[in-house]
Amino acid sequence: MALYTLPNVPLTETLGVDSGALVLPNAQRYPEAWYGGSGIPGPAETIQFSFAQLSDGDYSLTRSVNGLEADTLLRGLQQVNGTEFLRYEVMDRSGLRSIGSGPIWHYAPIHDSPGDTGFSALTDSIKLVLVRFKLRTQDRRAIKNLWRELSIAVSLRNAGLVRNASCGDAPRLEVVLTGEPFDVPLRVELTWPPAFDERDGEADVFQYTLYRRRVTDAIPRPIASIPPDAAKPEYNYTDTDVVGGETYVYSLGATDCTPTQSTLVQSAPVTVNED
Repeated sequence: MALYTLPNVPLTETLGVDSGALVLPNAQRYPEAWYGGSGIPGPAETIQFSFAQLSDGDYSLTRSVNGLEADTLLRGLQQVNGTEFLRYEVMDRSGLRSIGSGPIWHYAPIHDSPGDTGFSALTDSIKLVLVRFKLRTQDRRAIKNLWRELSIAVSLRNAGLVRNASCGDAPRLEVVLTGEPFDVPLRVELTWPPAFDERDGEADVFQYTLYRRRVTDAIPRPIASIPPDAAKPEYNYTDTDVVGGETYVYSLGATDCTPTQSTLVQSAPVTVNED
């Protein structure tokens, strides 16, 4: 469960991926199970950091979210005395101890299940990630390259975190989602009233999420994230990413600060006319 907020992140980087959709560096498929509710991926994305060797012998540090195209964060890196860039420390009865650089992966499908022991459960015990590398910098006065050694200890603050439901129960949505197709241009207009828990009840709705699937698809995909607005008597969204002749089913969920999502409500099937 992600506990930070980046409002401008694309929706594809804010949800979990399909079961078995990612191939890890150790050739394992991840995730090995669906972790979401209501038949949709869970809200915890997969972030992968990699040290890739370049043609000049240096390394770059890249980051990829949910297997999407990787962003390059740093270039001009080297190992320190041949040691690995990353090392992990876990907490046991004797305190912190190093377990090297891995690879370490959680192969039990469900956390805290009977099979989540030994090597699989080790990932949940990681408290520190030790990062060490040399960074090539330029001395502008001497006009030459210099190497600086950096060592960083990254604590995993979420490890062993107790999840508190400060917003109370899951949001009550209790609305009807309506979809109406139009021809010029091809689009579907979606409307719904405010959730019960937005302006009444616990008044803790932080976000609405719209999902769409073709009737031939099994899993709905997020298409929009909309914040609540007390000035609106109802909400509207125009879906222009539709194909003539296709039939779609839309779903809507309301999320509170926990974040916990409500039970999804579905629209009736919406058929878009041919071009």
